[in-house]
This record gives sequence, C-alpha cells and structure tokens, in this order.
Amino acid sequence: MDSTNLRSRMGRILAAVTAFTVLLGGLTACGASSSSAKSSGTSSEASADSKARNLLPKDIRDKGEITAGATAQFPPFAYLPAGGKTLVGYEPDIVNEIAKRLDLKVNWSTFDFQGLIPAIQSGRIQVAAAGLTDTSEREDTAIFVNDLIGRNGAIVPKGDKNKYKKFNDLCGKTVAAVTGSVGVTIVTKQNDSCKADGLKPMTILELPDNSATLLAVTSGRAAAAMQTWPGAGYQAQQNSDLAAIVINEGMNARFTNGLAIDKKSPGLADAFAAALQDMVNDGTYAKIMKANGVDLKTNGITKVYKNWTTNGFK
Repeated sequence: MDSTNLRSRMGRILAAVTAFTVLLGGLTACGASSSSAKSSGTSSEASADSKARNLLPKDIRDKGEITAGATAQFPPFAYLPAGGKTLVGYEPDIVNEIAKRLDLKVNWSTFDFQGLIPAIQSGRIQVAAAGLTDTSEREDTAIFVNDLIGRNGAIVPKGDKNKYKKFNDLCGKTVAAVTGSVGVTIVTKQNDSCKADGLKPMTILELPDNSATLLAVTSGRAAAAMQTWPGAGYQAQQNSDLAAIVINEGMNARFTNGLAIDKKSPGLADAFAAALQDMVNDGTYAKIMKANGVDLKTNGITKVYKNWTTNGFK
C-alpha cells in the first residue's frame, strides 16, 4: 500500500472515531439531562411520599400490599356500579390514591356493613372504607383516619318532604336503618325525646344494606330511611321519587367519618394520615370528592385527624 492510500485510509478512520466520540458524548449528555429533569420535576412529591411511606410498619412496607374492605351498596361512599366488578366511590378512590403514594397494592373485599368492624378485629382486612362514622365505641377497635364531616339526615318519599320539619316529626313512624350503623343508635337515642314529648317512639326497621332501606321507603314499609350526608343527597339525585332531609338536632347532627384501620397497626394509620394530608394540600382530595358529588363546603376537611371524635371535634 503506497503512502498516499495509507494517509487517506487513516484519515477516514480518524474521522469515524471523532464522529463516534461526539455522538457518544451527546448521548451521555442527553441521558444526564433527562434524569435531572425527572428528579427535579418529582422531587417534592417523592419526598412527601417517602416521608409517609417511612411511617409504615416494616412488615407492611416489605410485603408491599394491604387488605381493605368496603360495602357494595353505599354510594357515594363505596359501591359496585350495576354490572361492575370494581369498587367506586370517594373512599375506595382515596384508599387507592393513598396506596399509590405509599407504593402499596390494595386487595379489596366486600362485606355487609355490619361485617366491616368484625373483619378488622379478625384480621381479614386492615382497612375499612365505607363511610364509617367515627364513634368512641368503634375507636376501641380501630383507629380512624378522618376524611369527611358528615351531617345527619334521612330519605323520605318526595311528597312527604315538607311533613318533617324536625326529628320528632318522625315519632310514631317506622324508620329504616342499616344493621350495625350509627343510624340505629341515633333513632334509639331520639326515641327518648319522643317519649319525653308524650309521643310514640319510632319503630326501627333494621335491614342488611343501604339499598334495602331505600326499598323500604319506596314500598311504603318505612316512612323514612336514616342516611348521612352526602349519601342522602346523592340518593335523592338518583331517584326522582325520593327527597333528602337534613336533621339538625339530636345525636350526631354533625359528626366525623373516616377510614377505619386495624388498631394493632398504628404505623399504618400514621402513614395513611400523612399521605391523606398530602392529598388535601396538593388538591387531589378535592378532585376526588368533587368527582364523587361530595360538596366540600358541607362535608370536606382541610386538616386530617386521627380519632377526631375523641380528639377535639366540635
């Protein structure tokens, strides 16, 4: 090979090596830029998630999943839509978002309402999400992470809405309530007021689920069905034959609802509370509530409490 050809060949090799070096440098720079942008764009959220996740008990963090239970017929709290297999409602939405932030998988099961607390006690589930009212009695079994301020109310036939101006107007009537719900306790307590006014007490018709109480009203078996807001308002919107009334007196005229968490796992409750507060702060909580028809002015929270009923709620 003569010297001219050799110089020409070496020139081509040098040019190829130079081009490859420039290309490699460019790819390396792009990779660094992309990684930096991703870290910068998610740093505050990742920090918040990391802080909440670090509160989880080690066994739950290592396992990477939790068990949760809900009712299938209690909109807009938690329910299965007609023909659906996936739980919807504001509480499943909240739990799923919290779990996402804690990097946990949620294994859902459905129960009758009265079976939720026993399911926590027996260890079948770790979290119950079904519009449970936070009561001092229930706090003996579970830690409540409060996610809503409830209002007492009832569902009545639309034509009877103006008949009931106060709670004692229902004295002497049959009132339906879900077995194991606070509605049963509220009516029982209010019957003392009925008797004090010389009126007949309400007859409590206990039924297994929310839909059964509504059917009792539409069929005439009951004059009213005990419902908390926002549930009462939602049901009235879905059924033109029914009306919702607010009960501003008696036991639990205003109260707290929340996610019930296994009392044997306080770290799980701490992590849930921290993640939920992050959701309140960044607007995710408001989006979930609005998407489920919950009025934030009436029922929303701005600060997350645990066991709020016995921790300063007024």
